[in-house]
Parts: sequence; C-alpha cells; structure tokens
Amino acid sequence: MRKTFLTGLALAVLSTIITPNVRADYSNTVASFNPLGYWRLSESVQPPPPDVATNLGSLGSTARGYYAGGSYHPAAGALVGSADSAASFDGASGIVAVPYSSKLSFSGPFTAEGWFNPGATTGSFACPLSCGQFGAVRSGWLIYQSATGWNFRMYNQNAGNTSLSITGGEAPVPGTWYHVAVVYTGTNASIYVNGVATTGVPTGYVPNVNGALTIGKRSDYAFPFFGTVDEVAIYTNVLSAAEILAHYQNGTNAAPATPYNQLVQGKNPIIYDRLNEPSYTAPDPSTFPVTVNSGSLANTADGLIYPEW
Repeated sequence: MRKTFLTGLALAVLSTIITPNVRADYSNTVASFNPLGYWRLSESVQPPPPDVATNLGSLGSTARGYYAGGSYHPAAGALVGSADSAASFDGASGIVAVPYSSKLSFSGPFTAEGWFNPGATTGSFACPLSCGQFGAVRSGWLIYQSATGWNFRMYNQNAGNTSLSITGGEAPVPGTWYHVAVVYTGTNASIYVNGVATTGVPTGYVPNVNGALTIGKRSDYAFPFFGTVDEVAIYTNVLSAAEILAHYQNGTNAAPATPYNQLVQGKNPIIYDRLNEPSYTAPDPSTFPVTVNSGSLANTADGLIYPEW
C-alpha cells in the first residue's frame, strides 16, 4: 500500500488554500502609504459631450472621429445644389482624428475618397487625409496636397521611404473643390482626381501599425491642411473607375437622380464622415466635473474630468 506524507511546507500551503482569504480594504491600504495624490475616480457626474464627427459607416461609433484644435463646422459643403455642410481646418492645430484600433489596420484591397478644397497653395505638402504610422519606420497610406497635384503615398516599413508615390491632377487652385479617391487593389494603386486616374505599382505595402485615421493633418499631427474637407469615406473593397467617376459627377450635379450619400452607403464603407455636424461651443473647463483627491495634498490637487477624446 502506498502512503502519502505531507511535509511541513505542504501543510502550510494546504492551510493557505483552505483558509478563506481576508482581503484588506483597497482604499485604506492605499491611504496607509500616505500618497500625495489619490483619485478614486468614483464620481458619477459626466463631463460635457465631446465634439464628435459621426461615422455612418459599418464600424459605427467604434470608429467615430473627434474634432480638435482649429477645426470648424459647419462650413460650406462640396456637393453642388446641396445644403449639406463640411468642416474647415486652420492649417495649424485643426484635426479630426479616429483613434487607432485594429480595424484601421486594413490591407488591400481598399478605397478612400473625399472632397478637398484648399485654402492656399503649398510649396511643400499638406495632408487632408491619412491612416498610418509615420515615425522612423512608416506604414499605412496618406494623401497630400502638393504644389503640382494630389499625391498618394503608401509605405512598407522601409524606414521613411515610400513604396508608392504618385500624383494626379494639376496644381490645386485655392477655393476649388476636388474629388480625390485612392484605390489599392492588392497589386496596383491609383489616385483619381475628379474622376481621372493616375496609376502605379507599389513595391510593397504594410497596413497602418498604430496610427489614428486623421482628417486635416497627418496621423503624427504633422503637415496640417488649410482648407475644407467633406464626405470622407473608407472602404475595404475596390471602387471601380466608373463608380468613382459617378461619385464625382453626382457631387457636381445640382439635381442628381440619387442623393450622394446613398451612392456612398450603397458601397458599404467602414467609415463615412460627412463632417456635417452643427456648430459646437467648447465648454468652459471651469464647469467640468471634479475628481476629488483623497491624498495628503487634498483639494489643492483635485482633478477635472474632461470630455472624451
């Protein structure tokens, strides 16, 4: 017969397992260390609502954008004969950002489109739309306003080098609306300006690693765009040349047979920001809810609960 013996260590472990745990009160434990600041964040009062760009695409509110800085709405929109509005950007701090999630790391195929109205010429680059990581090792894609046209760039983590850089259209004229669409089939890439394509073949492509989807600036908040943007849509499918031309022609038709937004939503975008939100008044920070400091600095270190961003 085999016998089992428990050593003193084993008995101690067993005793620990079968003895009910007595959990110390968390807040008293933290307080016993005499912190300068201790914010329990248990307040029930909500901050004022943020300035949100509503996403009408399939990702819904999980990919909604947030206006910040010198971004203003409503502004006159792109669609001829329509009262639908747009958003303008000051060429400095203005941006709409959709915070990064894995849903923004889409590989080919994809299509992105929008209407851009530059407020000035540029001798360098200005970025009305991007979705990428643009640090020392770059991924994703972007659209630039350049001195000679609209520039579509893709990246494949080859340091800061592009895997594709193609320019379509002519030198952008301030105060003029342009319909710009970029397409990646998985092999070829194109940029369409007012329905006319320029095509190239990227040497590779690595989807966005961890950058926001941004309107009005590049994802790293560089190269701000001065002007107005409208009707931004992102698809995880290829729009054909005929479909892209139809979008341009619809937007420039004062009496289209089908409303523009129905054309877009009929192609199942994952993100569709019409940028037609009503005006927003930034709340006074002095009205924000307070989160109380339970540490030794007491209310001299109380915090404010800001709107979501």
